[in-house]
Amino acid sequence: MNRPTCLALTTALLFGSSAIPAQGLREGSQPPDTQACVAGASGPAVRLRIQGFKNRAGGLIVRLYSDRKEDFLAKGRKLKRIELPVPPSGDVDVCVALPGPNRYAIAVLHDANGDTDLSTSTDGVGFTNNPKLGLGKPPLAKVVFTAQPGVRTMPVILNYKTGFFSVGPIANAR
Repeated sequence: MNRPTCLALTTALLFGSSAIPAQGLREGSQPPDTQACVAGASGPAVRLRIQGFKNRAGGLIVRLYSDRKEDFLAKGRKLKRIELPVPPSGDVDVCVALPGPNRYAIAVLHDANGDTDLSTSTDGVGFTNNPKLGLGKPPLAKVVFTAQPGVRTMPVILNYKTGFFSVGPIANAR
């Protein structure tokens, strides 16, 4: 990505501009819902502050799920998927407009190698409510949140494989 496009994307993510380039999105993906998080927006929406990047390779994939156990992380069961490149520095704010007041779960993949699948050796993952992770998926009850009218800001700390059988945030990220 060239520097002007990266700067435009970073500015849009941080300041709510609607000038996010849509090129390069995979089928079924959407750009961030920046207008849903501007000052005075009625929501419901969530502004994710994604933190703790191990590196700046690849992209981010944000997936929104209902609060139904059978839907959580199941292929084809997401309510929304947002993809965007990883900026060269800093935390990343992503706005997700929600279908309505309800309970939801959000999973974030730092897809460092760009293959859109979790590669445990390179990629990072994070969830709403930042549960402690093991090698399997976290229980839905630990990641679900209740959306009300308005805009809610939630931190999401990325976790990477840190040992043979351990997953966690990189040093100083939590």
